[in-house]
Amino acid sequence: MAAALFTAASASFAVRSRLLAMQESNRETFARDEALVDGAALFMVDRARDLASLAAGARADPEPMTAPAAAEPAEGPRRPTGVAGLRDGAVLSCTLADKRGFDLRLVDQAGLIDLNAAPQEMIVDVLTGAGFEPSLTQALAGQIIDFRDQDDVPQAGGASERAAYAQAGLSWTPRNGAFLAAAEIAQLPSVTSDVLVRLRPLVTTFNGTASVDFAVMAPRVRALFPRRIDPLGPLARWRQPTPRRSFAVEATLRRADGSRAAGRFALVTFDPAHAGRPIIAQWQALPEIETVEPIEVAVQPPSASPVCATLAAALALETYGTSAAAISTASSAIAR
Repeated sequence: MAAALFTAASASFAVRSRLLAMQESNRETFARDEALVDGAALFMVDRARDLASLAAGARADPEPMTAPAAAEPAEGPRRPTGVAGLRDGAVLSCTLADKRGFDLRLVDQAGLIDLNAAPQEMIVDVLTGAGFEPSLTQALAGQIIDFRDQDDVPQAGGASERAAYAQAGLSWTPRNGAFLAAAEIAQLPSVTSDVLVRLRPLVTTFNGTASVDFAVMAPRVRALFPRRIDPLGPLARWRQPTPRRSFAVEATLRRADGSRAAGRFALVTFDPAHAGRPIIAQWQALPEIETVEPIEVAVQPPSASPVCATLAAALALETYGTSAAAISTASSAIAR
């Protein structure tokens, strides 16, 4: 009997030991993944700095270079990006030798509606241009203003803003103060889950102006609008070129099977008064809703993009399709 009890206790101890070892291994893997994705996010902050520096130089140049007239998009001259391999708002996938990979994106906040700075007319015009139904557009615009203004009088009329929220079955009320984050758009009475998927990629709290630059919108967002912005139409009056000062950074680390191991979201601005140094206003785990362009990763070959090569060198990672010369060039670029 004692021998049986000893055997059972030994087996239980062995199982517990294995579980503890697995838990410790998982913690180490999680910490390593978090460190990698944080490094990738900081790498993208550095790329955003390159864009900000280039834009600052262009503003200081009395005769900035522009594309030939025949190559100009509907929004006007194409401004230089300064970062080869990156396209405004588009996801860049970098696949590594072990089939893991990063999905990286920079979103210039000047291409989004600022929930705190945009007047009601601008919200109506831009949402209408993006294909939102007229009744929904009016409701959303009014509710955005009601959320941030300091009174309890609804834009659409009625007893009170609080009463409108209660009628919609909501347990909260409008803040009557500024939006603290773009995700708070989900608190509006008219924002269902379907509306949120359409609306969230269009808004920010980090633009700071009553304007939008259609040329730097993410490709899928820009595709919602007319290909050519009518210079006499309602959208044109809200159009302004980006100063390249405020960006959202997204970095996701994928496992070999395509599942997400870790993600980082950051909001960063570059203040000329501080020598263009990055000021990180937000740093958090990447919410699922922030990733508006899902990536098919299973069949992607390892990437030899110059941005991916530089990232691999920065994080001391190895990629297929990247020569020793490319890594050496990338390392020199990081050392500057």
